[in-house]
Formats: sequence, structure tokens, C-alpha cells
Amino acid sequence: MRSRFIWFHHFHKVAGSSVVSLALANGEKFAEHSHNGNPHREDGRPVRTWEMSDRGFRTYLRGLKEDGVTFAASEWGLPLAALEDENSFSFTILRDPISRIVSNYTFDVQGGYTSWRNVNSWQAFEGGNWARDNYYVRTLVGRDWHEDMEETEALDMALRRLGNFDAVLILEDGQLERRVRELFGWEVSASVEKKARVGLLGRCLRAARALQQGRLDLAAIRLGSMSRISARELRVLAEINSLDVKLFEVAKRRYGSP
Repeated sequence: MRSRFIWFHHFHKVAGSSVVSLALANGEKFAEHSHNGNPHREDGRPVRTWEMSDRGFRTYLRGLKEDGVTFAASEWGLPLAALEDENSFSFTILRDPISRIVSNYTFDVQGGYTSWRNVNSWQAFEGGNWARDNYYVRTLVGRDWHEDMEETEALDMALRRLGNFDAVLILEDGQLERRVRELFGWEVSASVEKKARVGLLGRCLRAARALQQGRLDLAAIRLGSMSRISARELRVLAEINSLDVKLFEVAKRRYGSP
């Protein structure tokens, strides 16, 4: 398996950074310029592989392989041609979409990346692709997505493309360590599963770093206790992200542990 090229699609807050760290720790070679496994240009801009034509992507991928690269990640968009390359192994990880949203929101609040203090408002107005409704389906449909698309058409297309991955892992199965060992022969020195909420010690350390940067406001946020997401907020999330909820239910049946 290690002789094959690995393309990992990193959905936000689904253990992706931990998987990238494992790949690096196990000797996988990244692109010369990369960030969190994502290929970048010399000037620091990401290589926008998901906006390339299929032909352009195949040429780019061939160049990576010729340079001896064995692992690359896509985090901001999915290059569909990566799922069609017979000499590459593509995989991704899914997590319950509502848990993923809450985790991403929590991360942004405690990191000082957002001023929103309501998860529904954060998803509606934050603007990043990771905060969009039906994030999984939007990503899998990619450039074929349009806002007036029939829901069944969007869901069917997303499920077909999910099926083009060589492996789809489910975070809640608790089998990530075993699966990456089986798939890639990686040695796992630490769990790749993380809790979204930061413990007291972690919050204190992060608050101290904020104070060193002169960010009293951010230190207060990191030391404070976030308000619990209400049942109403969760209901709204489930309604707005109904396509992702349906996709995840199918994915669990198809790819989850029995």
C-alpha cells in the first residue's frame, strides 16, 4: 500500500489534521510546499486543485508523483478527478453532520475566529465553506451544485461520488486507528479522535497565549464556559442540514462497522 499515492479529502473537524499528522509521522512525503497536507505554491497560496479541469488535475497529479510525493490532502474543495485515478488511493472520513457543525462552531468561538455566539447565526452568516449548510453534499457535488437543485438530485449525486472513494471511514465507529493501520501500514502513536471541547488545562494554556498576544478579549473567551447548544438550535441545524443528515445515514449503513 505504501507504494501507492494517497489522496485524502479532509472534511473540517473530522479528525483530518490528526490523519495528516499521522501520515507525516509515518514517512509519507508531502508536496514541497504544503500546509496541513494541502499542496501550496511557493508564494503560500493553496493550489486550487478542485478548480482545475480533469485534464489539468491529472497533469498536476502526475507531477506530484514524479517528485516522489506519496500523500496529498484537499481541504477547501474536492478535485473529483482524484477519485478516478487508478494508481492513487482516495479516502475520506465522515462524522455526524450536526456534531461536526457544533465542533466547528466551538473551535471558532474558542479560537477567537468568530464573533457569533449562536450556532445558527454562525452557520448562516460566517461565510466559510465549512460553515455552509449541507457542507458534505455541497462539497461532493462540487461545481455541479446550484442553489435551485432538486434535493433528490443533489443527494443522489453526492452519494455516487462518495462511492467513488476507495475508502470511507466513519468517525463514530472508533476504528480509525485500526483502519489506517490496515490501509496504509501506519503506526499509530496517539489517538486520531479528538474531543471538540477543550479541557480546563487546555483552555488555560490557550488563554495564556492570548494574553501574551495582548488579546484580553480572547483570553476571556477561552477561560469562559461556552453556553450549551439549545434543543431548538439543534432542531434548526437538523432542518437546515437535512441533506447532510440523510447522506450520513446512508453512509453509516454502507461504510460503517456492523
